[in-house]
Amino acid sequence: MKKIVFIFMILIGISIFANSREKALEKILGYKYHSLIQGSKRVKIYSYDVDFNKKDIKIVIEIKGKEAKDAFEKISLKKKKEFFGDLATEIRGNIGEITPIKIEVELERKILPDKVLCRAEI
Repeated sequence: MKKIVFIFMILIGISIFANSREKALEKILGYKYHSLIQGSKRVKIYSYDVDFNKKDIKIVIEIKGKEAKDAFEKISLKKKKEFFGDLATEIRGNIGEITPIKIEVELERKILPDKVLCRAEI
């Protein structure tokens, strides 16, 4: 019985550590990359969601409001790729692994499901 409890405690500890690692990365991204700016166009990032899988890392960037959506669509593809590259470099630097990173930008809506504005894989 002691072995079962001990194994159960180890599994809980591992799951807590994995979850806290994702939350820590979300906070780092939120502080360092709180908005995407190109000239007079500025998109404020509402939140980040980082999920680790066995094969890759998925980052969901949520923005809010029609103004943010319009500003995001006006930002050049080159600037978006540069921003996504910076995010990937930050994530890889923190976890110490080179894994594929999938990035999605979603427009958060209250009533309707979120709308995906952009997808990238780095």
